[in-house]
Amino acid sequence: SKKKGREGQYFVLLAMRSSAQQGDRMRITRPAVGTFSKDMAGSVLTSRYERVEGDEARRLWNELYTSSFGKRVKQLHLLRGLILPVWGVVETALLRSRTSLASAKVKVIRVLVKPSGEG
Repeated sequence: SKKKGREGQYFVLLAMRSSAQQGDRMRITRPAVGTFSKDMAGSVLTSRYERVEGDEARRLWNELYTSSFGKRVKQLHLLRGLILPVWGVVETALLRSRTSLASAKVKVIRVLVKPSGEG
């Protein structure tokens, strides 16, 4: 599907029926950023985008994919272990940093790892 933006460029996406949801939910993937975590209602999709197939779809996708390399590559810095007791030190170091880390948004995630063999 495609939608024309303000400056004449197209927003291109791949919409596939979501296997995790019932109804008309669609899994959305864009060439520059990949697959979205939230599905879109099929009715919203058809009201906002124009369906494109075959060679035109392939051409638009490839055009945007090759021109968006810098948007797809992300640099991540991970801290692991017992972080909360030293969070103030981490925050101060980020604020004092003269790199792009100083303006970066910090995202905190808790991960539970299951021992191998558990479902």
